[in-house]
Amino acid sequence: MASDIVVKVGADASEFNDAIEEMRKKSSTLSDSLFTITKASGAAFGAIVADATHAILSFKESEAVSKNLSLALRNQGLDADKLGQKYDKLAQSVSEKTKFDDDQVKSGFAVLQSFIGQQEIGDELATTLLNLAAKSGSVEGAAQELGRAFQGNTRGLKQYGIVVDQSLSLSERQAAVIKAVAGNFDGLAESQGKGLGSLDRLKKSFDDIQKAIGER
Repeated sequence: MASDIVVKVGADASEFNDAIEEMRKKSSTLSDSLFTITKASGAAFGAIVADATHAILSFKESEAVSKNLSLALRNQGLDADKLGQKYDKLAQSVSEKTKFDDDQVKSGFAVLQSFIGQQEIGDELATTLLNLAAKSGSVEGAAQELGRAFQGNTRGLKQYGIVVDQSLSLSERQAAVIKAVAGNFDGLAESQGKGLGSLDRLKKSFDDIQKAIGER
């Protein structure tokens, strides 16, 4: 009887140990799975946080550009709210046709406004600015070169083969500069815009979306 009992207990213990080992294996697998899920979730959450942070920063940068433009308009005694809205629409319009985004365009407007006083920037002047920027590579740099040329300092334009008579009056000199830029680079900004690759266009669109998300 004692022998039977020992055998049964022994068998039960062996089965028990096997069950424990199986549970340990399953528990280890579950633990690994949970760890993998946690890592994946953490990576996804990190990506979400990174995207949200980038969106907020993009909006803040865009907001800073708008504030800078408003300040430039006020410094010239202009209606920053009314003209600012007009410039927003103009920047958006020309941006859609070129490789430059609207914030780059508005930054150029702010620089140029400091040179032309209370004169408003219209389609012709905006187009001149972006055609020169397409050549130079910088909207703000092109704005500085145009502004200086309007005031009589045309040395910056000479590197592009543009020579303007400095003895002309302010209005005549401005007209001459606009005509000369058009003669050399007419349509350059738009042609570069059309030549953007699909990835560049996608990046430009994504940047606009990021600003909109950051605003919210």
